Amino acid sequence: MEEDETRSIKWHLADSSNPAPMSPFSNGRILYNEHPLSRPVPGRTVIYDTLQTIDIGAVPLNGGFLMQTIVLSSDPYLRTRMRPQEIKDFAPPFVIGQPLDNYGIGLVLRSEDDKYPPGIYLYGFHFFQQYSVRNDTDTIFPWIPLQKPQALSWSLFVGTLGMPGQTAYFGWKALVEEKAKMCKTLFVSVGGGPVGSFVIQYAKMNHPQLKIIASAGTQPKLDFMKSIGADVVFNYKTENPATVLAEHGPIGIYWDMTAGSTLDAAVENMENYGLIIACGATSVYNTPAKDRPQIQNFDLLFRKSITVHGFRSTDFMEQYLMQFFAEVPTLVLDGKIKPSEQRYLGLEKAEEALIDVHTGDNFGKAVIIVSDDS
Repeated sequence: MEEDETRSIKWHLADSSNPAPMSPFSNGRILYNEHPLSRPVPGRTVIYDTLQTIDIGAVPLNGGFLMQTIVLSSDPYLRTRMRPQEIKDFAPPFVIGQPLDNYGIGLVLRSEDDKYPPGIYLYGFHFFQQYSVRNDTDTIFPWIPLQKPQALSWSLFVGTLGMPGQTAYFGWKALVEEKAKMCKTLFVSVGGGPVGSFVIQYAKMNHPQLKIIASAGTQPKLDFMKSIGADVVFNYKTENPATVLAEHGPIGIYWDMTAGSTLDAAVENMENYGLIIACGATSVYNTPAKDRPQIQNFDLLFRKSITVHGFRSTDFMEQYLMQFFAEVPTLVLDGKIKPSEQRYLGLEKAEEALIDVHTGDNFGKAVIIVSDDS
């Protein structure tokens, strides 16, 4: 950010009621360009656009507020939103020619809404653009004002302290906590990712008797899973999941984020009355429905009296969000929950971040740093 632009922003925070005029400048955006048939395609699925300009001191607010985007999250589930409008799913589709949106943190620069004064940081669904005028009605979820400990970066609030960490925490508290007290073995797929790594650490911290099996696709991720408490790790690309699970099972709880053949292997090696938590399906996001593999061991669900419980990150938000923020930031500060993130510096790097979460080339939570997040 140029020096004069930085001075202007500080001035607006001090007196947003009488903004100083300034020259318009480019407002970078990531636009949805075309529907992918499989994985997002570089240079085609999304494009970085700099044609739009903005005068942050004069742009009309129309009762809303002007937001500077600080950090954005890149998540595998975004692939489910890259679809035509007529295809229904749990999250709304992206619109061709319009900016993407996802979980993020933004700083209010100017405001005509007393609920969101200048200087406040807001967690919610942010557009993939540097500046935007927002209000209470143009977002998927309500805005959540946040304050952070000085020792933490804002990027953590879209990772360990954001949707991925909340997904793990909410699901564990609501669906797994009681079962874990009676089980011996937990299997976590995609264990090197932000949700899976949280599950591993939180489970080991609260239920040290659990033997934790975890899978990932690279050696650095295997090493990381070991370092945070997994007892058995394996590379699903080079080892047969069914063989590993047969050796180290039976499995009492399976935290599933991949579906496909790994889910089949887990079902085969579940103990009677086992529990499967389904909160992702990374193996099929980029595969057309007609080409997706069928579950081979479906009959074992009733033969073994297995419970399968699917959930979305928002299902238990109202019940556990305040408890999450009361507990988890302290765990991170105390080093009991260790975050891992890969930072993509600049909005123009968003395309790379969006692609890497589907190829597995990222190590840790993929976060897009749009502005200073210290």
